[in-house]
Amino acid sequence: MPVIGSENHRALLSAARGTHRPAVRRVLVIGFDALDPGLLQRWAGTGRLPNFAALLRSSTWGETENPAAIYAGGVWPSFSTGVSPARHGRYFRYQVPRGGYAERYVPPGAVRAPAYWESASEAGRRVFVCDVPHARLSQRLRGVQLVDWSTHEPDSPNGFSSPPAFIDELRRRFGQPAPDRCDHVPPTPANARRLTRELLARIDSKVAIGVEQLGAGDWDLFTMVFCESHCVGHQFWSAHDATHPAHDPGFAAVAGDPMTTVYAALDAALGRLLEHAGAETFVLVFASHGIGPEYNESSVLDDVLRRLQGLPAPLPGALRQTMQASSRRMPTPLREAPIVRFARTRLHDWLQTRMLVRERMRRPYFQVPHNHNAGAIRINLAGRERYGTVQPGAEYRALRERLRAELSSLVDRATNRPVVERVVFTSEVFDGPFAADLPDLFVEWSRRGPVTEIGSPGLGWFPLPAFTQRTGDHSPRGLVLARASGLTPRRLVRPLPVTALAPTIAHLLGVAHAADSEPAVELIPADPA
Repeated sequence: MPVIGSENHRALLSAARGTHRPAVRRVLVIGFDALDPGLLQRWAGTGRLPNFAALLRSSTWGETENPAAIYAGGVWPSFSTGVSPARHGRYFRYQVPRGGYAERYVPPGAVRAPAYWESASEAGRRVFVCDVPHARLSQRLRGVQLVDWSTHEPDSPNGFSSPPAFIDELRRRFGQPAPDRCDHVPPTPANARRLTRELLARIDSKVAIGVEQLGAGDWDLFTMVFCESHCVGHQFWSAHDATHPAHDPGFAAVAGDPMTTVYAALDAALGRLLEHAGAETFVLVFASHGIGPEYNESSVLDDVLRRLQGLPAPLPGALRQTMQASSRRMPTPLREAPIVRFARTRLHDWLQTRMLVRERMRRPYFQVPHNHNAGAIRINLAGRERYGTVQPGAEYRALRERLRAELSSLVDRATNRPVVERVVFTSEVFDGPFAADLPDLFVEWSRRGPVTEIGSPGLGWFPLPAFTQRTGDHSPRGLVLARASGLTPRRLVRPLPVTALAPTIAHLLGVAHAADSEPAVELIPADPA
């Protein structure tokens, strides 16, 4: 297995190494979390991202298609396992499980499907895995795994590794990366410059680790993901996008466009890793999903649902949102102090148990947690939920159709333009043992232009709340680029399902992977030997 540079560490890793070196193609997977495909192609075309531009010219490449409406909490587990959230069980960080009404944190360890690197390791291939978001720590890998060294919204703030001492060695040699402060710093020019410096330092640290591990050469499968594009897109979209309601020309004049700075650093990181990968290595570059404007539509979705049900203005949701907003405004050291974190958690639990949960029990439908790119709705279904009020069958189907019609009628008050792209019935697009844990409906927002108030003449109008830190949010399409001898450079005509990538990587290594998807034949060289 690649080593970190010391004789002690070589001894530490000896038990994790395999002596068998199979005669298969090496596979290098470089991931970028929420690196927008549109910006990538535009800036590659202008020369701002020369390494991406060269890879576009020399690769088979095209868009990827993520599970319907699910990009943030579910796309990386779906990429890693090759199955949808209905089969691996995690569509978001917080979920309301079937039969219940309270939100529960779903850790990466709850994913019920193997990752492609686990299949490769079990087949005797040597692997190095670094910072795949929302990945569980695999204890018996033939190689090394690093979890949450520097990721966006890490599941484990301090990170873990297998073997455990690997991350300790990294800290001694490279220092601890700056913590993820996305959404936690007021959007001032000084904070923008500081956060940008921290993101650049995180990139540099990871590149140094990657170059060293690639140079050691003792690997068959190498996977490394950069997450700085995710944070900079959330935090600084309004600085980049002059049409966004929160755009401040004065801020942009002082702070510049951090997105261009971070994207250029990620392009340089790509170039460094490719330089050290070796000419015969199969290269797969994956950008998980795009980034674009955030207009806060999901923040009023439950208000819309309550009005459809003839209920008064919400109390639990508003109180909880106020608590969360107040928490974000705290200085980071105070917010992360153990006693404050404990009090915040206990207060959140109390609010859910005493107010939110009790209300959900009585309602026929209600909003459940999801990323803001799409609102999520659970129907209080009899026989599935403990206090279900909606009967399965005709009543359930009629309610879904009525909700689709009502939600599809929502418009931007200023332009009369629809604000809902589509309403997704999950039972029509997802199938698997955990499908009942998904929301019943997803409401995908169109985001074709700035929006400050939504509604309809019959339902009334709902002003969107003011922005705090986050002005950018996820968009559906990702990007994949594959380069190898025997693979003709071209652009793919159709998007590839993101669930096709894990079995494709396994196939290239000559490894069987338990997944629903067939390998993406468009990415497999004519002569893979």
